[in-house]
Amino acid sequence: MVYLLLILIVFTKINFVINYVINEFNNSSNKNISDNSDNKNVENERVKRSIIKNRRNKWTFPIDYHISKKLNENVIEEAIKKIEEETCVTFNKSTKHIKGKNGINFKLDDDGCSSIVGKRKEVKPQPIFLDEDCKIHVGAIIHEISHALGMNHEQSRRDRNNYIRVIRRNIEKDQRYNVAFDPLHNSQTFGITYDLSSIMHYSMYAFSENDLPTLVPLDENYNYTMGQENEYTFNDVKLINYLYCNQTCNTSTTPLKCENFGYRDPRNCSQCKCPHGFAGVNCTILQPQSDRQKCGTHYYNATYTEANLNKTGVMNCTYQIKAKNGGNITITVKNVISGPPIPFKFLFCFSRMGLEIKHKIDTSVTGLCLCG
Repeated sequence: MVYLLLILIVFTKINFVINYVINEFNNSSNKNISDNSDNKNVENERVKRSIIKNRRNKWTFPIDYHISKKLNENVIEEAIKKIEEETCVTFNKSTKHIKGKNGINFKLDDDGCSSIVGKRKEVKPQPIFLDEDCKIHVGAIIHEISHALGMNHEQSRRDRNNYIRVIRRNIEKDQRYNVAFDPLHNSQTFGITYDLSSIMHYSMYAFSENDLPTLVPLDENYNYTMGQENEYTFNDVKLINYLYCNQTCNTSTTPLKCENFGYRDPRNCSQCKCPHGFAGVNCTILQPQSDRQKCGTHYYNATYTEANLNKTGVMNCTYQIKAKNGGNITITVKNVISGPPIPFKFLFCFSRMGLEIKHKIDTSVTGLCLCG
């Protein structure tokens, strides 16, 4: 059974129209969005995401931290809270500057935002530097804390050329290290798929010295999926949990099989942590509709006759379009309007912002997001 997952979460009024139909001829030249249903692609999609593997670079919890008085404590603590809510990672706030032990000192710096990747090998604290821009941005702070936890930039993964094209001539020379490949000697993989919407992925124009693109997705539909610093993606969280929390549920005696690329939740070992769009103990059901009257039914069957799905309003809806007998589904997006227009160069579109279409085998990866 082939299916597409449509996820609609908007906090302002949306209007979208799509047409869907079984693609009888499986024409690869069709420019509409088609499901990638061939089983031979499964292993190709289960690619490597790198994170530190040296145990000396891993933290023990809680992680002590101190916040400079020049920074906004509330913003940093909100970022820390979001990490704690999604992972087994815990923090302990210190009223004094940390000295003589491992920990994190948050400091104001005029030269930008930065962090060491992973815990220092030496027994001493490490800084996270925040400038005037990112010190007020929760997502930017999450990005830097994630570096401290061991996460590298998504575009530095060694398989990145399968997803993006790096145009080095457009990148400022002193910033080209940001697109260097992860070192093989200290990177760990968990078979987690490359995610263009990762909070660790830079935008299409990152570090451009001439206002031209620097990172270009091979699929142009994802041009503005890259660069969001609003929230963790499912796979961002999964990576941290796989690194730090794999032993958390070892004492659980309850058998649990997680479906749809979910995994056992380290904060609640009796249930699975599910990708966006799925719910239930085992991730086998779709996320509940926020308003049944507005959303309508969860399920639609694609046939060889083109059908239409049209919704308007403020809503949180999930739809699954299925095709029987192994047929591919072709979906044509006619219209999406979700909120005020944004200048195209600064438009980031991500989950929970508009219409998300999951059309790949690996449903843990952020789908095609359409906003505007």
